[in-house]
Amino acid sequence: MNQVSQPAQLNLLVGMHRSGTSLLASILPHLGVAVPGDLISADIHNPSGYFERRDVIELQENLLIELDRFWAGPNGPMPFPRNWQLHEAVVQFKEDLR
Repeated sequence: MNQVSQPAQLNLLVGMHRSGTSLLASILPHLGVAVPGDLISADIHNPSGYFERRDVIELQENLLIELDRFWAGPNGPMPFPRNWQLHEAVVQFKEDLR
């Protein structure tokens, strides 16, 4: 019998800063959802840990910097630029995320 290979499942947990995403992400492994990869360690701001993949966060931050919308910059809270989905950084982000 031939088995058809299924693509790996990708679960993304997204949310606003300080909205409880780390708490939910800390619960997911107890529910059987794998959280593989190099996770961001605990620090003074989040003593229990972030439960976020370092590589995915770096991709996200690089994309926001390329779009001039990094949270710490003057344009961080501004809407994304017109046609941002077509920006070469978005195309690269999608490829890198895959």
